[in-house]
Amino acid sequence: IPTAPFERFVAGSGAVLARDVGKRVDFNATFADATGGAISIELRSDIVTARAEGSVDPATRAATLRTVEADATLAPALLAALGDIVVSAPARMSLRAKDVAVPAAAADGSFPEEQIRFDAIVTLALAGLQVPGPDGRVALDISELRATAKAAPLASGLTVDLSAVSTGAAAQVPLRATAAIQRGGAFGINGTVRVVALPTALIRPFLPKDLPIDLAQDVGPTISSLDATIGAGNEPAITVALESAKVT
Repeated sequence: IPTAPFERFVAGSGAVLARDVGKRVDFNATFADATGGAISIELRSDIVTARAEGSVDPATRAATLRTVEADATLAPALLAALGDIVVSAPARMSLRAKDVAVPAAAADGSFPEEQIRFDAIVTLALAGLQVPGPDGRVALDISELRATAKAAPLASGLTVDLSAVSTGAAAQVPLRATAAIQRGGAFGINGTVRVVALPTALIRPFLPKDLPIDLAQDVGPTISSLDATIGAGNEPAITVALESAKVT
């Protein structure tokens, strides 16, 4: 299937189908019958492969996907357009998800996204990562990001476990962050975030150059733990606790 006829549907999004999906894709779908039942969907190109297997409820039209798998090569231009980040080579993305529940649309046509369920693992391999900073681009010594995300369902909140692997001396222990977030509160969301083994070298480029402290000397080379709590009340409330070799 040529992707050129579908380019107009992603115009302005930063994506270019010929570049980010491929000039042509092979698509295969298998259904038990027209009303629902078992379903298998596969899409394949030179750039992307994706596969999902599950079933559709004949009565409600809600879908339950036992497995969802996707692998893709992400062009630097796509990452720059979507996330304003720079990489020196195409990134590799891998997605593995299970127990994905996609609810049917409501009677009024609205989509109840709060009923979505999933348990997913995403891995992103990066080279030459640079992100926006206060004084221009900031190079980050991160070669891989790995995240697990789970919603059971989104109405009950989202839990995320993120690890970042460094190739240099800035992070002797891989950075890890966990979060449990729900809707509501003065900021629109509330919950907790915990970061461990955070190299101060990754933080310094984002702070003012005239900051009168030396993070490596005054805080330490690594922040052992950083805990933040976002309050669920109507009044804005954030508490932060930090621990390192020199600060508690």
